[in-house]
Parts: sequence; C-alpha cells; structure tokens
Amino acid sequence: MKETNALIEEFRRRWQALGGLFFRAENIAQLTESIRHAWDELVVADTDGLQTVVYWADASWDGINWSALIPANVVRWDGSTAMRSVTERAVLGITGCAWAIAATGSVALYSTPETGLLPSVLPPSHLVLVRADDVVETVADGLRRVPRPAMPPLMKIVTGPSMTADIEGTLVTGVHGPGRVAAIVYGPS
Repeated sequence: MKETNALIEEFRRRWQALGGLFFRAENIAQLTESIRHAWDELVVADTDGLQTVVYWADASWDGINWSALIPANVVRWDGSTAMRSVTERAVLGITGCAWAIAATGSVALYSTPETGLLPSVLPPSHLVLVRADDVVETVADGLRRVPRPAMPPLMKIVTGPSMTADIEGTLVTGVHGPGRVAAIVYGPS
C-alpha cells in the first residue's frame, strides 16, 4: 500500500490530466486560501447580481465560514424539494466526498438526505473537498469503505469535468454536468 503523500500526488496527476483543478491544503489557512482561489478559477463573475452557491459537507467542514470566503449567496443543502430550484440556479456546487481514488483521479459521492448529488451535477462548476486520509489507491479500496449493511442509497464516482463527444469525435465539456471541477485535498499527510 502506498503512503498518503504518494496517493495524493497520484490523485493530483490524474485529476489534473482529466481537466480538473487541484489544490493542496495542510492547514486551515491554506484551506481558506484554496477555497478563494477555486472560486476565482471556477466561477465567471456575474455583474447582474448576487450569485448562488449550494454546498454540503460533513461535520469535518462545519468550521468553514463559507459566506466570508465566497462573494455569493451561500446556501447549505438541506434535502428539501425546494433545493432543486435553488441548485439549478447556482453557479457552484460544493461537496465533500466519501473517498478519492488515486489510480483514476476520481471522487466517490454518496447520496443521502444530508448529502444530495444535485450540487455536484446541476451547477456549471463543482468544488469537491477531500480529506487527505480519504485518498485510497484503487476503486476496490474505496468500495471496502462503503458502510455495511446500511449502504448509501446511491453512490456516484466523478472523474473530471463532464465530457461527451459526438459521432465525429468532437469533445464538448459541461453537457451532462459541470464543465469545470476542482478538488481541494485537506489535512496533514
């Protein structure tokens, strides 16, 4: 098994090769700076009004003051039916993840009432927060982390920005999901 730094480096290489932005933050100061940089890179400024960001994150991210970091209307995902229309208008979705896969440059998201998948699908940009100790080597390593017997109702593995190609091979990003993605790996290695 590879050590954490090697896993993070492999994840970074593969994530970036697929078109994702990558940030590494080992402490809270670096994390807040990375969130600001990710906002600047992912979101095109709208001069017509205040933009909306929808986020969910587990308890390890609760100390983040999103509104102080992001110049937008920041709304926490609550699983209500009204959240769909809010998320459809959002310019950025921010989520945590269950685990990240170094070998593929992917992240695994679970859908639960507290952690819906819509913030990772509907906005044109997606920022995913990854704890350093949640980077695993392979998909099989990640699947061993799935809680049993109470598995999440739905799991999704995201690998880079949404891309599709037509019959002639013309590649287009952002058709079936976010066209811009970023990952911040946070925590000591």
